Amino acid sequence: MQLPEHKKAFFLSDLHLGMYPYAESARRERDVVRWLEQIRPEAGALFFLGDIFDFWFEYKLVVPKGFSRFLGKIAELADQGIDIHFFAGNHDTWMYSYFEQELGVHVHADTLETEINGKRFFLGHGDGVGPVDPNYRRMRKFFRLPFMKRLYAALHPCIGVGFGRWWAKKSAGDHRYDAPRAIDPATEPSVLFARAYMADHPVQYIVVGHRHAPAEIPLGPSGTYINTGDWISRYSYAVFDGEQMTLHTVEKNAGTTA
Repeated sequence: MQLPEHKKAFFLSDLHLGMYPYAESARRERDVVRWLEQIRPEAGALFFLGDIFDFWFEYKLVVPKGFSRFLGKIAELADQGIDIHFFAGNHDTWMYSYFEQELGVHVHADTLETEINGKRFFLGHGDGVGPVDPNYRRMRKFFRLPFMKRLYAALHPCIGVGFGRWWAKKSAGDHRYDAPRAIDPATEPSVLFARAYMADHPVQYIVVGHRHAPAEIPLGPSGTYINTGDWISRYSYAVFDGEQMTLHTVEKNAGTTA
């Protein structure tokens, strides 16, 4: 990919739109839409690295209620020629044709290695890489099976979406996404994966989310690990200006970059 002249690529993850409490999620959605409008003049590409929704499941003729402001803005930006990519996370694994057909974005079910302005990038949500819990790895693989989608699709949408949102709410309570977090390079699975991957692949940037903790960690003479953080308490994102990556934040409920 070659960015248009004077344009940048933006990376963000873990918006968890639709997350309980719903009033706070609605405010966060408006903040995201406001921010997208602000970066429109300089955006050449947008990469949403998973868990954009707290729960998502596409039926053949039905998609979850809500997110109209966000989805409308994404469609508008795509119509204007901005290259937009959605990556499946552990909360929104079941993304399929709706986003590509209705919004005009590219959907990636797993990781992607790509080139942007001559720099090699490894992109993904970040779950399931490195020395993670084997039980989680098996569960992740199981839920991504086509059979599981067909089985879940047999549920009425009110049941399927209702259960999914209940499960996501329970997960949020278990993990305390609003609690302070920091990435330890010595133990974080995605950092350990990045270090090993860069030793065998000519990649300059490994960019992931999932951990809800923004981080920029040099790995070797020319490699960097970037974690985009989240949009629950940190409102963080990364920018590639064609030469280098930088981390930024947005002031909560204000929509102004900091």
